[in-house]
Amino acid sequence: MATSNNMISLRRHDLDNMRTFLTSLVIVHHTALPYGGVGSPVFKSAIFPKPSPLLIAFNSVNNSFFMGTFFWLSGRMTAQSLARSSPARLVGAKVLRLGVPAIVYTLSIVPLTRLLALPSWDAASIRDSLGEYWDALNGVKGSAWYTSTLLIFDCIAAVLAWQSRLSPGGRDAANQLTQLSSFQLMEEWGWVATGLSGFVIRTRFHLGSASPPLNLNVSFLPQYLLAYSLGYLSFNAGQPLMRGPFFPTSKENSSGVSLRAAILISLASLPLVSVPTIYTTGFSKLSSRVISAVSGGWNTSALLYSLWNELSFALIAPRIMAYFHEHHNRPSQSSWWQPRYSYAAYLIHNLVSMGVAVNVESAFKNLVPSNGGAGNAFLRTLWTIVGPPALTAAVGAAEVYLSFVAGKWLVEHVPGLKNII
Repeated sequence: MATSNNMISLRRHDLDNMRTFLTSLVIVHHTALPYGGVGSPVFKSAIFPKPSPLLIAFNSVNNSFFMGTFFWLSGRMTAQSLARSSPARLVGAKVLRLGVPAIVYTLSIVPLTRLLALPSWDAASIRDSLGEYWDALNGVKGSAWYTSTLLIFDCIAAVLAWQSRLSPGGRDAANQLTQLSSFQLMEEWGWVATGLSGFVIRTRFHLGSASPPLNLNVSFLPQYLLAYSLGYLSFNAGQPLMRGPFFPTSKENSSGVSLRAAILISLASLPLVSVPTIYTTGFSKLSSRVISAVSGGWNTSALLYSLWNELSFALIAPRIMAYFHEHHNRPSQSSWWQPRYSYAAYLIHNLVSMGVAVNVESAFKNLVPSNGGAGNAFLRTLWTIVGPPALTAAVGAAEVYLSFVAGKWLVEHVPGLKNII
């Protein structure tokens, strides 16, 4: 056990690279929203005004695992920090690293992003937009929900660690806890509890309803708590990766094929969520009806979605960790796609992406009509199917690159910033 703990206390390039990848995925996830994805974008594209089934599936699968995986990583890093520093020092460092950026982001990045989305930048429009934003401000906004929620989790973990150290034999008891079968049970079947609790929460707090002051979608909170706890306990248990239900034990099956299989299982089972809605309402306006049903309430589609979401997390997250552990456990060779800049890229990406999206919208709709320039009904249908994901891929790649370049510039050139983020 000592050897394992010593090993995982070293720099983990696989986890660094996975975090960089997940940051990129968050950026592309947000890129998809204006082009027919599922969510509440500040800017809605007129090129593809209707929902895109392919982008809805893309956003849904992403939503099921990527933020939970971030919380697993954060829980693990907090446990590692507490192993070598005091809880009080951890809280101070986290307030500086998480709390201060959340405030700056809310007061500057979000209103600037809203201004970029305005159809006209005249003085009246700018004044009205800023006035509306400040009048409705009741907490952190936008992507700062993650840093704010994580700050609270870290403070709770620090308090518990402090109490454990005060109690006689507290450290030994904490280490022994991770050896119990309850830890393995949480990893294998915790998704059932979070799925059921998420379903109950959504009867009151529907998907897309962000609760102040954290701007948090409360229905995902059970998954985030589970993921953070598992990450925290994994460090103390000397377990380098997350495990889950049906996780393969052999090295040959622990990465590539299993990751693809997990994603395919998630994608293939997603349509099952819509079956109860189709049975009760038919195929008319199917996308909007399914989205409305799964958003919350005492209905079968909402229950199936909640269980599907948590099972997808339990399937995909362990396998993506295993994939990076086996194939990308070395320093990145890129000059800009670096873990060092991923946090800055995460914070700045909404502003960068809005600037890209607005310019792409202006240029693209002048080049290609909304019907794709096709007179044939088949080609028009094909355009509405492949156009949204194709544009998302192209625009998303540009936004990832520019966000990381902007993040690199901020870290390297803004005085004192590298000491915070």
